[in-house]
Amino acid sequence: MDLDFEYDASGNRIAKKVTDHSSSVVIKTTYYGRDAIGNVGLFRI
Repeated sequence: MDLDFEYDASGNRIAKKVTDHSSSVVIKTTYYGRDAIGNVGLFRI
């Protein structure tokens, strides 16, 4: 398994992807969103 992370311009994590190493298939993606006061919410696909 491989983990890949994506960040926005401010350095906040916006996504985490779990990928099968042997087939390069994305198994799970978690998106991170922030509300107006900075609380983090998770969205799994």
